[in-house]
Amino acid sequence: MPDKEMQAYRTIIKRYKHKAQLLRQIHSDQYSIYQSRSNLLNAGCIILATLITVISVANISDFLNFLNVYFETNIDINFGKNVFSGAIALLSFMVLFMSLADLILGWRNKYMNHGSGVKLLTSFITATNEVETLIENDSLEDEQAKIKIEEMKKRYELIGEFLPLTPDQEFLNSKQKYLIKRKLSEELDEDPCLNINLKNNIKRYRKK
Repeated sequence: MPDKEMQAYRTIIKRYKHKAQLLRQIHSDQYSIYQSRSNLLNAGCIILATLITVISVANISDFLNFLNVYFETNIDINFGKNVFSGAIALLSFMVLFMSLADLILGWRNKYMNHGSGVKLLTSFITATNEVETLIENDSLEDEQAKIKIEEMKKRYELIGEFLPLTPDQEFLNSKQKYLIKRKLSEELDEDPCLNINLKNNIKRYRKK
């Protein structure tokens, strides 16, 4: 394969790979955000449900009598029972609200969609690396290389149609993070002993 055509193919592959790596960073960040929110709601539901169970099976009268005797309180038993009943009703409503919130906001579906996008993009990047290696090793004829590039283009377009939308600000934040990671990776290649703390370095570069 002529050097000029090989260089052109390598440029196309690198462009697609760069776009895919950027998109993977964006959807990976979105996956982490929505998964954390969904997990937080689920954890809240579990904790509240546990409290409801404990309060429901507890003998409220004995508990209140214990408080009155050993701590010299003067809590009315009937009033105390009403308070605990109200607490159970309130906690049950909160569990219902949190369960509906996850369904209405769609955080679970969103993080699953972004996670699927990350997997597709990772597979695409792996495929581009393989094609790039074949071209560099001159293992493909010119016509075969053109077919591979066309397949790559169609696959990238199909993945783009599947990927969920990302807010503009989140897109820019993730793009900035991706570019900073690339710069840090280059610095690490030059100095393997460099102390790399991604979080601190992102803050450092953002301040410049």
